[in-house]
Amino acid sequence: MSKCLRVGLVEGQELVRKLLKHFIAGSPGFEIVFEAQGVSEFYEYLRSTLADVVLLAVNLPDGDGLSACRWVYAQQIRLKCVLISERCTSYDVHRADELGVMGFISQGITPEILTEALGQVAAGRSFFSSEVLSLRRDLRNEAQSFPKILGKRELSLMPLFGVGMTDGEIATRTRLCVETIKWHRGRIVRKLGLDGIRDLMRYCLCNGFVRWQANGAFSPVEAGGQVSARASTLRVNAAKPSKGGDIGSSLFVARG
Repeated sequence: MSKCLRVGLVEGQELVRKLLKHFIAGSPGFEIVFEAQGVSEFYEYLRSTLADVVLLAVNLPDGDGLSACRWVYAQQIRLKCVLISERCTSYDVHRADELGVMGFISQGITPEILTEALGQVAAGRSFFSSEVLSLRRDLRNEAQSFPKILGKRELSLMPLFGVGMTDGEIATRTRLCVETIKWHRGRIVRKLGLDGIRDLMRYCLCNGFVRWQANGAFSPVEAGGQVSARASTLRVNAAKPSKGGDIGSSLFVARG
C-alpha cells in the first residue's frame, strides 16, 4: 500500500477551510494531519505534528502566510509550502518569487488542481495556478513593473504609503527622517508615472501592497516578512518519526 501524503491546512475562514479539507481528505493518497486557523496555531502544530506539505493561506487573521513560510524556511524545517489566496496580487506573487516558494494557487481552482499542486510540491517540483503564472509573466515581461523600477527601500515603503500614513508616521515607524520619506514618496510617484498621493494609494491597493480587511480598514502588507514575537521565541525541537517511519521522514532538520 502506498504511503499517504501528510497535509497540513492553515486557513482562517472556517467555511473555506472545511471545503479545502473535504477536497483533500476525499482524494486518494492524501491525509489531513492538522488544521490551523492562523499563524500562531500553525507554529504550535509544528512542534509535534509531522507533515509533508502545508497548504497555507496568504491572508490569515493573525498574520501573513508568506511571512510564516519565510519563518519555516529560516528554521530549516523539512516542510514544503503551497500558498493559496482568494485574491492573488502582483505583490504577493513577487514576494513568493523572492522567497523561492515552489507552490502558489488561487482559491478558484478545481479539487484536481489542488491535489496536483500538493503532490507536485511535496515531490520537489514547482506548481503555480494559471492566475499566478499570468501575474509572474507580467512582472517579468513588463518594462515598467514595480520590481524592475523600484529599489528594496522603495518597495518596503509602498505598503505604508498605500494605507495613507503621513510622512511623520512612516518616519517614526521606519526610523528614517521625514525628509527622506518625502524624497522616496516623490521619487516613487515619478518612477511609476503616477499623479500624486491618491494615485499612489490606488496603485498600492490594485497591486496588493495593502489588504482590505473584514472590518473595512486597510492594512499594509509587510515587505520584510515579519513574524510574530511568538514565532521568534518558539523553540522547535527535532520531531521523532512516527511508528514505522524513518529518520529521513522527520519534519525537522537536525540542528547542531
